[in-house]
Amino acid sequence: MFGVIAVMVDDAMAVAVHKDGSLLVRVDPAEDARLLESPGASRAEMRAGRLMGEGWIRVEAGALRSDAALVGWLEAATRYLAQRTPTPS
Repeated sequence: MFGVIAVMVDDAMAVAVHKDGSLLVRVDPAEDARLLESPGASRAEMRAGRLMGEGWIRVEAGALRSDAALVGWLEAATRYLAQRTPTPS
């Protein structure tokens, strides 16, 4: 759908990796504002000028160089998905 490699958890997208190495991360909307203050984080866009809204963050590749940084974003995504009720199949 987005032309990226996505990682799904319980039929919901957790993260997606873009060709440029940036990461699209699905996070708890309640954590959104705090996480947007992180280095390299910005509001995700569907395309130029069309923001995706709360809970969708793009993280630049340069901000993901350390294992700790990457793990932090993966934990934010999985923390949010773990609290959601899975959609019945």
